[in-house]
Amino acid sequence: MKPWDCTPFYTAHGKTYWDYVDHDLKLGKLGKAIVDAFPHLECIVFDLPHVVTGLQDRGNLRYVGGDMFEDVSVAETPEE
Repeated sequence: MKPWDCTPFYTAHGKTYWDYVDHDLKLGKLGKAIVDAFPHLECIVFDLPHVVTGLQDRGNLRYVGGDMFEDVSVAETPEE
């Protein structure tokens, strides 16, 4: 482990954020961990359709398939 890996996330989960995401995202564990820790939030996991296929919505957690380069509209920003 590198010194910069010793984060609160590592302390809580025993691995780095990137280890958690790289290995467990397909299983939906990151989204589940977020809604379990913050049950008052609505959480949407947006990823490619083949990644979220078969993952079941539950309570305040939804899985949405799409391509962020095609399906997400340009953000509106205030003019300066």
